[in-house]
Amino acid sequence: MKTDPKKIIIVLIISLIGSVLEIWGGSWDITSHLLGVPESFFTPPHAVLYSGVGIGLIAAIVASVILLKDKELRDKSLSFGLKLIIAGSVIQIFAGPSDYAWHEMFGVDGLLSPTHLTLITVILIQSVGTVLGLTRLIPYNFKIVKPATVASFSTLWFIIIAFSFQFGLPISEGETMDLNPDPYVGGVILSTTIPFFTTLVFWGAAKSMKKFGWTSSVVGLLLFFNTTANVIPAKNCGYIYQYLA
Repeated sequence: MKTDPKKIIIVLIISLIGSVLEIWGGSWDITSHLLGVPESFFTPPHAVLYSGVGIGLIAAIVASVILLKDKELRDKSLSFGLKLIIAGSVIQIFAGPSDYAWHEMFGVDGLLSPTHLTLITVILIQSVGTVLGLTRLIPYNFKIVKPATVASFSTLWFIIIAFSFQFGLPISEGETMDLNPDPYVGGVILSTTIPFFTTLVFWGAAKSMKKFGWTSSVVGLLLFFNTTANVIPAKNCGYIYQYLA
């Protein structure tokens, strides 16, 4: 591999920052839906989310340049994470304008819409790529890698929860269509997917980092993400709703 691993770390951290902003804004958007805040495409949660999309695109461009220049890297397992980041970012380029067009055609939508589902799926793909890339760099013993890996696992965990909410929460009734899941189906989805993937992510983090304390940090950061993305914005969303009502 000709590429300096430090350059790959920088790309992965940029991608991680993008994913954090995307899921933070997306979860804030879910909170807005739960509280019934009137929505359009141009909202603060969407601004945060699409800022993350832009940052992720930067990471994808740099990753593409690295892979084009380093033919040897393309055949290594490390490249798979970079390829996922590129694939996720390319699809996101179309997901943003599609979401805007969807709002223009159908007005206020619910949580589960084709464009929302596309966006959360590619965020998930990009986050998986970041996790895979960082875990493969742990043997290089760079000091920044393990803290970044903690953040990547927490972000992936948070994204998986938000992805499950798409199919489980009854907040997908928009102005022109009702995509709410059957409550029994939604209950089965949430009660099976979240425990399964929670166990999978926790096990993956423990196996990757192998030392006491790192996996607990993943859980702690997940709680921080949940508090700052869902609990704290809920108060502000309530004020917005009262003002606009």
